Amino acid sequence: MGRPAKTLLERVLAGSFRADRYGSLLAGKLLPKTSPFSDPFRRRIWQDLREAQQEYQEAVASKVFSADWHRAVCARAFSKSVRALHGGRPPSWTREKPMKPPALSPPAGADLGGTSAEVSSARRVGGRQDARPAEP
Repeated sequence: MGRPAKTLLERVLAGSFRADRYGSLLAGKLLPKTSPFSDPFRRRIWQDLREAQQEYQEAVASKVFSADWHRAVCARAFSKSVRALHGGRPPSWTREKPMKPPALSPPAGADLGGTSAEVSSARRVGGRQDARPAEP
């Protein structure tokens, strides 16, 4: 005799929900309305989890996609939110501000054709580029 299967709530709290394996649990009882977490970020994610579960349960077929496809999308979104609840990177739709891309800079050791003073003082003289050192 084995151990009883975990409920959706137990999987969410343990961080062990996987959309491909446990997605069907979303069809059951809704997660509690009140979040078991005290910090505002996790409370917000908890509400996102409840919304994703409701969307899963209300999925209907459209002209383009089947109800099963909509459920699979909801289950994947639910899974991403569970990971964020336990310290993973939050899904892009939950971020307050867009993430800044890293600043682009030349590769290490790239030869830019001289020192910054020489490059900044380059002038066009007589139709050709003249890169003279900057005057102090």
